[in-house]
Amino acid sequence: MSHADWPLAIRPAAKFPTLGKHKEAIRRANDALNNPDFYTGLGYDLTAVMQAGIDALKNRFSRSWEAVEGDAAEERQHGEGQESA
Repeated sequence: MSHADWPLAIRPAAKFPTLGKHKEAIRRANDALNNPDFYTGLGYDLTAVMQAGIDALKNRFSRSWEAVEGDAAEERQHGEGQESA
């Protein structure tokens, strides 16, 4: 998630069949994205639900997250969109 577009990451991840112990948090975040008024009406703090989903994504896919984060930092250092000769 080099651009931190978490809703874009949560939506497809919620459909993955093997999320392990992170399944509930990721799927709840997706449901809250799709039905924010319902979750607010139930008394959920949408910010907390989303943060729990983001944390679950980071934990479940930590290795790939670190790689993407490192790649994005390297691109910023060298200038995005510039091709090397």
